[in-house]
Amino acid sequence: MFYAIAFWAALTLNFLLPRLAGGSPASGIIQSDPNTYRTCEPCLRALIAQYGSLNGHESFSHMLNAYPHYLWSMLQGDLGTSTRFAGTPVTDIIRQTLPYSILIAGASLAIAFVLGSFLGMVCAWKRGGVLDNVLPSLLAFIGAFPSFFLALLAIYFLGLGQGPFHLKWFPTSLAYDNTVSPEYSWTFIGSVLRHAELPILVLVLVGTGGWLLGMRNVMINNVAEDYITMARAKGLRDWRIMTTYAGRNSILPNFTGFAIGLGFVVTGTILVEFVFSFPGMGLALQTAATGADYPTTQGILLILTVCVLLANFIMDSIYVILDPRTRAA
Repeated sequence: MFYAIAFWAALTLNFLLPRLAGGSPASGIIQSDPNTYRTCEPCLRALIAQYGSLNGHESFSHMLNAYPHYLWSMLQGDLGTSTRFAGTPVTDIIRQTLPYSILIAGASLAIAFVLGSFLGMVCAWKRGGVLDNVLPSLLAFIGAFPSFFLALLAIYFLGLGQGPFHLKWFPTSLAYDNTVSPEYSWTFIGSVLRHAELPILVLVLVGTGGWLLGMRNVMINNVAEDYITMARAKGLRDWRIMTTYAGRNSILPNFTGFAIGLGFVVTGTILVEFVFSFPGMGLALQTAATGADYPTTQGILLILTVCVLLANFIMDSIYVILDPRTRAA
């Protein structure tokens, strides 16, 4: 019931926010074909009737009438037609861009989560050692920079070969080589993976520090618990105590953060996709939002909402498996 109410609230905000932000898809459609609407008065009236106004100030009565139709269309999976991408169905836009976003955002989130959690576990277990004194501060410093700034630095030093080392290790833009046709072939897949390496590297550098600090801080408290002392008294190996006992109980907050982080599959990569001209959902959302493309904006945000709610539901279920205290409660 909670997730159903949250889903309805997200759908309602998804409907209201683009309209309250200003701008109108009608004006964008007219600019794309001004001659037709200049000479066809019925076409202009029909356009205004469909989208409310030309100046972005949609009347309350029009929004009230459009809201039930919007809800019914969303529940049926009818996301409408884009007003920015030449009348392309929104489902086609999502189908084309979602795999690219999942590739760079999903892969970077998974890598940063696993790497950061493991390093945080080791730093907490070896508290005060060289690794603990260097890694948290270094990764926190790197993560403090905006992702687009690190992306520009990465392109400059690792893509264009500038700087003292002249390293041209990675492609700097687009999702695949111009000489490759987009098809299901190993050549195309290899080219996409090659072009995704630098965006993934940037996002991993930005995100790893947060996972490390979260894991380290929780595990430092758990290491001092009585059950860790009992495990040591039993003569268990340090590696088993660190991973099975302290690590398992300390990673639960990171699992919650991982579920929330799934929402950044779209929003967290907008600027990175823009810098690398990577055709993912983040770039499509940015283009749609600036062009007052309500259907595309709403469709992409709907996918984001469903992903976040499903991820939180799955993580709540995993909590029951990982933490016996939740089963007792």
